[in-house]
Amino acid sequence: MGQLVNDVQRTFEDQTTMFKLNLSFGFVLFNNDTEQMQYHHSSANNNRVFDAPFLMRNREDLDQVRATLENLDVFELARQRRPNSKWVVMDITNATFYVTKLRDHPIGRSRRLPKYVLENPAIVSLDCNGQTGLPYEDNLCLFRCLALHRRCHPHNLERDTQHYFERYSEDDDFDGVTLEESPELEKMFELNIHRETEHLQNTAKLTWEAEHIPLSVSVHSNVSGYNRPKCFVSSGCASDMIKEFVDYLVKISQKSYALLLDRFSDVFEQINE
Repeated sequence: MGQLVNDVQRTFEDQTTMFKLNLSFGFVLFNNDTEQMQYHHSSANNNRVFDAPFLMRNREDLDQVRATLENLDVFELARQRRPNSKWVVMDITNATFYVTKLRDHPIGRSRRLPKYVLENPAIVSLDCNGQTGLPYEDNLCLFRCLALHRRCHPHNLERDTQHYFERYSEDDDFDGVTLEESPELEKMFELNIHRETEHLQNTAKLTWEAEHIPLSVSVHSNVSGYNRPKCFVSSGCASDMIKEFVDYLVKISQKSYALLLDRFSDVFEQINE
């Protein structure tokens, strides 16, 4: 059963939205009289473990599923599905998880943010309460983002977060703002909400297969005085070649700016006046 609990954990970690979870087992029966065997495959229709699927929104829901599975007698479930008492459960062969993603799901995270986000000094992750160190589980993440957007300090958000939430809802059992409700908040708080998805979550870690070292680069400009092709070739140090190349681009830019000032000098004079 420990392996099954671990599989549920991995299934939860793989999801990026709220979802419903159910499962079913495949098993083999053996007939003591005829010595025949029957395989009963897992099925989402008539062989589900739970009459109603679990709604998975946060880690509290995950803990509830984990506790239920730890007290589950899988062999007894299989015995209840025998045609008659002549059949015995020979083996539990497999488990199938049925995940139903919910389209109208709340905005927020369904799992802890990855380490590279949490440790990035340029990102205010709002992952945990700064005073308790515990992950936020109150579904008010959008209102914390709003408080931060309105210039609140990351370590002093709770008062304003509660203020913005109470403007939007008086629900004591708040499940979060759904994607479909975001236009209503945009209108209420006069802002644009931009939602990000962690689309790189399932990609493999970067590995270097080869390193590209520049050997040469060419420049062909239409700026007067620099309109002949020029090629830079490395003599063994790519950094020196790149520096020479960039210095040449700076000269082109300065020349272009000087020509622009000369051509539109009367316009600039009027602007300065």
